[in-house]
Amino acid sequence: QGIADVIQGKRDTFYHEYPCHSPTQKRWYMMRISRVKGTEKRFFVVSHRDITQRKLAEETANQLAMLDPLTGLGNRRYFNGFLEREFQRSVRNRSPISLVEIDVDHFKEYNDQLGHPAGDECLIKVGDVLREATRRPGDLAVRLGGDEFALILSDTDAEGSRKISEIIRKSVSDLRLVYDGSRMLTVSVGVASMIPDGQQTREFLLEQADKALYRAKSAGRNRVFQASVASGATYAANAAF
Repeated sequence: QGIADVIQGKRDTFYHEYPCHSPTQKRWYMMRISRVKGTEKRFFVVSHRDITQRKLAEETANQLAMLDPLTGLGNRRYFNGFLEREFQRSVRNRSPISLVEIDVDHFKEYNDQLGHPAGDECLIKVGDVLREATRRPGDLAVRLGGDEFALILSDTDAEGSRKISEIIRKSVSDLRLVYDGSRMLTVSVGVASMIPDGQQTREFLLEQADKALYRAKSAGRNRVFQASVASGATYAANAAF
């Protein structure tokens, strides 16, 4: 339509950016069409300029804006958008979705005793554990901030999310991050799973995961607490593993 507008005299110039990827390389070009002025006959110039470097830089900037700089996991902004998309997909497909919230137990004490570099290294190692647990395209591991992490597990029911959460809890313990003489760093995990029927919202799923995490911490930490949800009602909110 833009080209037609220039030919019909509705506009002087039209620009259009388009991808032209090969099997091994990403490439973008910008096409420009304009009329040659000062001639009796109508002539037009169409040029194509390689803008690959700019587009790659834009892609990199967009990716960095979605990542936590310390752990390389997704950040809260990435989390919000991903959860919204996956939640709506679960509504359409009537498929399960699970949300896992993770807090590092007594992280402030660990950080105060061993120093910020050790605290940062601890968070990186926890992030690596979570990354290992989320290899499927429909899964996402994020650092929400501080010592708070979360997982979104698409097409994963209560049993599957519990197993993954228990693996994460054990894997962090197996890191053997010791402080205060002999205390071992651990994590508390809250899990919520549901098959949304269109009546619930993602905020409801977040609320259930928050409550499960609170129960895990209140029960003594270093444990998984699960609040599985079906048809808008909590049907198992007292399972600690």
